Amino acid sequence: MRLGIVLLLALGASGCVAKEGRWCTAVGCADTVTFDLGSPHLHYAEELPLALRTCIGESCAHWVLDAKDCKPADEETPLHWCHFDFEQRLEVWMPLQDRSPREIAVSVSIRSKDGDELFAGQKNVLLEPHYPNGYECDKYNPCWQATADFSSAFR
Repeated sequence: MRLGIVLLLALGASGCVAKEGRWCTAVGCADTVTFDLGSPHLHYAEELPLALRTCIGESCAHWVLDAKDCKPADEETPLHWCHFDFEQRLEVWMPLQDRSPREIAVSVSIRSKDGDELFAGQKNVLLEPHYPNGYECDKYNPCWQATADFSSAFR
């Protein structure tokens, strides 16, 4: 009996929960759009710092890019995330404000240090369900995510 209580406490402390007779981790995720932007900071190196704007519909985030960093350009942007991966590719994550419709419009624009527009692109992306704990654990409440790939413009 004591071993059962210890095991139950250990599973609870590890972030596991019982759902419909099976154990599931409590790993979660958020409804997001990932913008895969390639390497605009390398492509437009002579124009640094760059002003980057990423939008989901009318909801936009503003960033300042230099050779090594991506920083929020205003106080509302910290809810989002911008970063360079180990291959110097830029990725931006923005949370969704609304799960519907499943197909959403996204856009990106980049301006030079002088304010000249260097790139503007838009596309529709399809939100897909994501099950971080497996389908059986998250089937009633998946996260909805999409990737907007603009990287081919900056190779």
